[in-house]
Amino acid sequence: ADDVAALAERVAGKTGAAAKFEQFQAIRQRIHSEMYAVDPEILTEAQDHCQQALDLFEVPQSDAWKEQPAFQNLSPQRQALLEEAAVELLFVWARLEIARSEAKPAGERQPYHRRALDRLLSIQRFHAAMPALDLCIADAHEALGDAQAAAEARKRAASLRPTTALDYYLLGEQHARHGRQEAALASYGEALGLRPDHYLSLLAAGVAFGELKRYDLAEATLTGAIALNPASTFA
Repeated sequence: ADDVAALAERVAGKTGAAAKFEQFQAIRQRIHSEMYAVDPEILTEAQDHCQQALDLFEVPQSDAWKEQPAFQNLSPQRQALLEEAAVELLFVWARLEIARSEAKPAGERQPYHRRALDRLLSIQRFHAAMPALDLCIADAHEALGDAQAAAEARKRAASLRPTTALDYYLLGEQHARHGRQEAALASYGEALGLRPDHYLSLLAAGVAFGELKRYDLAEATLTGAIALNPASTFA
C-alpha cells in the first residue's frame, strides 16, 4: 500500500509539473506577441505576464528554484527548455522595466534600473555566463553611476563567446538597444543559423530591418515570425 501511495504521489507530482510547464509556455507565447508592441499598456501587460510565468516556478524568488518539485518532476528536456525560457523572460522583464524608466524624468529612473539589475543578477545564480548578460549588467551599473562595476562586467563580457541561439538573440538585442542595427542583424542571423525557428530572432530581425528602412525585408521577416506565432499582436 505504501508503494502504491508513493507511486500515486510521484505521478501526481509529474502531472502537476507538466501542467505548470504548459501554462508557463502558454503565457510565454503571449509575451512573445506583446513585447515589441508600441502601446505602453500592452508593454505593461507583457511585463505582468513575465512575472506570472516566472512565479509558476518561483523564479527568481528562490535561488533553489531548480530544486523545487515543480522543476524536478519535469523531464530533462523540459528542464533545459524551462531554464532557457526563464533566462529569456528575466531579460524581457528587465528590458521592459528599463523602457518604463525612459518615460520618467532623469532623476526618477534609478529605481527602475535597480530593479532591472536585480533581475539580471538573479540569472547568474542559476545559468552559465553569457556575454549579453554581462553587457546588460554593465549598462545597468552605468545607469546607477557605478563605473567600476560596469567596467568589470564589460571585461567579463569580452572574455565570453555566445554559443546558443538565445545567446545570439540577446546579444542582438543589446546591439539594437544601442542603435547598432546591422550588428544586431548579424547576431540574429547567427541565432537563426542555430535554430531557424527561433521566433524572437525572426521578430527582432524584422524590427531591425524596419529601423534601417529596408521595408521589403522587414515585411518578409515579420511574416515569417507571425507564421510561427499567429496570435501575435505585433501584426
